[in-house]
Amino acid sequence: MQKKCKKDFPGDRVLVKTLAFDGKHKLADRWEDDPYRIISQPNYGIPVYVVQKENKEGRKRTLHRNLFLPIGDLPTVRDTDKEKKRPAPRQRRKKQPEEPAKSEGNREQ
Repeated sequence: MQKKCKKDFPGDRVLVKTLAFDGKHKLADRWEDDPYRIISQPNYGIPVYVVQKENKEGRKRTLHRNLFLPIGDLPTVRDTDKEKKRPAPRQRRKKQPEEPAKSEGNREQ
């Protein structure tokens, strides 16, 4: 029995996995910054797709489905960043200097 997975169609937006790292990459992003669009699927029996950057720059890349992440219809501009409100800063209370305790047993006369 074959496992059925989600089909990707031409025009879908995806992020491509970074394949080449420079230096240490333990905490590096695993996905490229620029979104890509699926152009076509050369062979419909194989999950290999031709993708190109959304802005049409660069070359077309032929990649297996496990090298990209579907992002669907995410907005291109983040609206949530504009809506964030910063809480009003709290005023700090000044510590009042402690007065030395008067001890009644050590009175100088």
